[in-house]
Amino acid sequence: MPNSPQIDAAAVKQVMDTMLAKARASDHASAVMTAMLSHLYPELAQGMGISTLYQWLLDQGLQSNDPELLACLAEQLLMGKCLAGDGKMAHRAIKKADEISGFMGSYIFGRMTSAHKPEFAIKQYRKARKAGHIPSMRLEHILISKRIPLFGTFIRLLWFNVMDYICATKAVYVKDKRRLWRGLDVFGDKKSFLEFIGSDRIDPFSRIDAFVPVTASHSNVPGTRNYKQH
Repeated sequence: MPNSPQIDAAAVKQVMDTMLAKARASDHASAVMTAMLSHLYPELAQGMGISTLYQWLLDQGLQSNDPELLACLAEQLLMGKCLAGDGKMAHRAIKKADEISGFMGSYIFGRMTSAHKPEFAIKQYRKARKAGHIPSMRLEHILISKRIPLFGTFIRLLWFNVMDYICATKAVYVKDKRRLWRGLDVFGDKKSFLEFIGSDRIDPFSRIDAFVPVTASHSNVPGTRNYKQH
């Protein structure tokens, strides 16, 4: 069991019971969180009879029409930490997130593949950038410049950085939070960014943060500034 000695098993069971009841009432986020807790605490879930509902819970999550929830679900399925790795289901979540938002799914797919499949990641970022997503544009430009021999650094400094700065500044000025979704992944803890925009995301699974290992959180994903490999 991946929980630490500080985790109260009774508290986990109570949260799972609560989340399951909400999942049965068609709360999509609660369904995913119940699946996450079931995966993280298999012995508790098995004793409660919840482990057999794992696939049903994920299917419930996929019924959501919230693109941010779907993108976060895909992220967790690709990471394979809070949920069992499942590329096929992740693709379904990514596709639906893109159909609703235009870019959230592609952005997540790009981040998760940028380290080992940069060409594929560039295509995903480009798709998201064409839908107006600025962090995707920034990451696309970074990957492209890295793949240009000799002159990549100059192109990034003299052209890409200027273009990205202008677009990001304009979006910050008009407080276009949609185009800056997950901007802190790219721009870091910039004071001006936080002052103008505030939160750059909604974490649909934050209600169980106390029971989720830090290494499986959204701030510890390949392609982000906070990523730490363990």
